[in-house]
Amino acid sequence: KKELPLYFGPDCPVSGNMGQNQHEAGVGEPQPADEPLRHAPADDGTGVEADPTDSVNMAEDIPRRSLNTESAGGYRAHSLFFTPENEGQDFNTVLQDVQEYISGKYSALITEGGDEDAKAQIKRYITKYVQDRRIAVKGYSGDQLVDALYTEMAEFGLLTKYIFGTGIEEINVNSWRDIEVLYANGETVKLEEHFDSPEHAVNVIRRMLHISGMVLDNASPAVLGHLSKNIRIAVLKTPLVDEDVGVTASIRIVNPQNMQKEDFVKGGTATGPMLDFLAACLRYGVSVCVAGATGSGKTTVAGWLLTTIPDNKRIFTIENGSRELDLVREKDGRVCNSVIHTITRESENAKQNIDQDMLLDMALRYHPDIICVGEMRSAEAYAAQEAARTGHGVLTTIHSN
Repeated sequence: KKELPLYFGPDCPVSGNMGQNQHEAGVGEPQPADEPLRHAPADDGTGVEADPTDSVNMAEDIPRRSLNTESAGGYRAHSLFFTPENEGQDFNTVLQDVQEYISGKYSALITEGGDEDAKAQIKRYITKYVQDRRIAVKGYSGDQLVDALYTEMAEFGLLTKYIFGTGIEEINVNSWRDIEVLYANGETVKLEEHFDSPEHAVNVIRRMLHISGMVLDNASPAVLGHLSKNIRIAVLKTPLVDEDVGVTASIRIVNPQNMQKEDFVKGGTATGPMLDFLAACLRYGVSVCVAGATGSGKTTVAGWLLTTIPDNKRIFTIENGSRELDLVREKDGRVCNSVIHTITRESENAKQNIDQDMLLDMALRYHPDIICVGEMRSAEAYAAQEAARTGHGVLTTIHSN
């Protein structure tokens, strides 16, 4: 009985009796094909049989290569992305297809994208989708394609590597096609990379805001949010900006530095005696306000002053939207000072909105020795000075030239 070869993948003839032929021919050797396998003529519904000469000769059209085999089970292994059938597809088209597939079947995983197990599982599903459909995009290896698809779907696209990179203080999205990065050394770089469209930019920014439970839409076109305790984001979209801009965003990345008094002296911030005087004032209940321009180091100075407070003094900190201060000290696995860190929570629902003014009222109920208001901009300024009048030491910062 003559046996026809089966084709595994685009270019691999494999005999129908795999185990026997592998045993006879030896592992790793291509199996001979007795007769080429041709497509059967198809009935196209017109009642006229297709010309058999139009059928594709698989054996002639497909180059043959030697095969790698696995010892277990006699199955032949092949590269995940070898000779893709859909070579050179557009990345955005592939992304849209994969997004629809994953969101339709595994939408809950996307929501949990920050979890490592969920991340690994999403990548496995993406890999399987790409493998099953033999998809390739020019300029991407197999692993690169899966990583790029995952980044666009569950992370923040081209911004991801800058948000979680090192030495970066701020990312400014001026429009969907104009993005700047401000580095810690003061250098500002305009990126060649940009979003694909205004809609693409809005979708990525919405994904960021989702982490802090904020919604960006026409009803709420101006939004403040955070990605983590040290990353803040401010966003404006149409109609507050032009249609062709799409969305603007300022992403502030706060990387607290372990500054010592000597660092401030070397940098020209203040002299040693000045810093000692400010620290003594705060330690003994005299309120201090640090004023300066954006990025001048106000919070860094305030943070250092708080590190000079003895462990037996109780500190209550209030910050707007994201954490910059980290004052808890441990020794031998035990917390040795007394610190309460809090942040505000914005909400369209007035009952759920927690601002600095409300947290100041709560702070007074915690019997603090020192209250730190990260930055005063509005009504909390009055509440802060009223707290200082009741005998509490207050440390705060304000914008000023």
